[in-house]
Amino acid sequence: MEIRITRKRKNILFPCINGYQLTQPWSTSGSAQWSFAEKDNQKWFIKQFIAPKFKRESDGVSKEQAERARIRCENFRKRQEFFYGQIRKANTGNVVPVTDFFSFGTYFYAVSPKIDDVGMDPLKISGLSAEQRHLLMKILSYNLTILHQNGIVHADLKPDNVLIKETAKGYTAKLIDFDAGFLESDPKRGEGVSFDPVFAAPETILAFGNSSIDLTCKIDIFALGLLFHLYATGKMPGLPDACVYASQAILEGHAPALDDSLPQELAALIADMLSEKPEQRPTASTVFLRLNSPDQANGFHPPAGFAGNSRKAPT
Repeated sequence: MEIRITRKRKNILFPCINGYQLTQPWSTSGSAQWSFAEKDNQKWFIKQFIAPKFKRESDGVSKEQAERARIRCENFRKRQEFFYGQIRKANTGNVVPVTDFFSFGTYFYAVSPKIDDVGMDPLKISGLSAEQRHLLMKILSYNLTILHQNGIVHADLKPDNVLIKETAKGYTAKLIDFDAGFLESDPKRGEGVSFDPVFAAPETILAFGNSSIDLTCKIDIFALGLLFHLYATGKMPGLPDACVYASQAILEGHAPALDDSLPQELAALIADMLSEKPEQRPTASTVFLRLNSPDQANGFHPPAGFAGNSRKAPT
């Protein structure tokens, strides 16, 4: 199937894919390409999966190779359609769901509404009042609670995938980009794992190339703990000089150093969320409940005389 070229801007031609007219060139991100498109007078975010892809004998592969590729693609289609359907069922306004998933030519595509607001920078979030940051943490933990209760793992929580913006009624937070996600009940959930190493849990690092490692909703809790620290302080936890990522430090026996500005109750919560063993991390619902406890609500302020110094990471 050919991709029709119909859009031209500054002498650059953009394709029309299954009725979605691209408005800019493809950009590469991980194992996919993405762009923006228009269809039915609406704007969309469209992602092209680099793999799996259909193969044809006309492309120079054997009949057997083409059949094996077709089977892989059909299995991928079934898994993704079911996964995206589960997200839509669990959506209470807390996520931006995939609204269209299809194959076109030899590739698969996922489409979701375009979000014009890119969200707030973590540094700006750390500059909000303590009460506003506390509220955002409660919203995010509640969003994850709904997803996790439905067995949905986001698997790629990071600032780019958490849309926080100010509205007339206050702040809202939505989760976007579930393309690395999976269902906890999926027996093949550890296969082909993709992740951002900055926010990846220790077991996610270990699962890379080792599908026997069990990945659960607790990988989201680890990433959320790092996000909480970033939103509360404007920076990530301290690490030994030889370590680049929090999970790397933990696997080498070093606990990330939490900033001294964190209130005691919040520091204890984040420390639990960053536990090396997933079974030792709280569930999303427990995180939400702890954020709603009187100790958290009353203690969500920097200590008196705080000057912004961090504890030195252990070496």
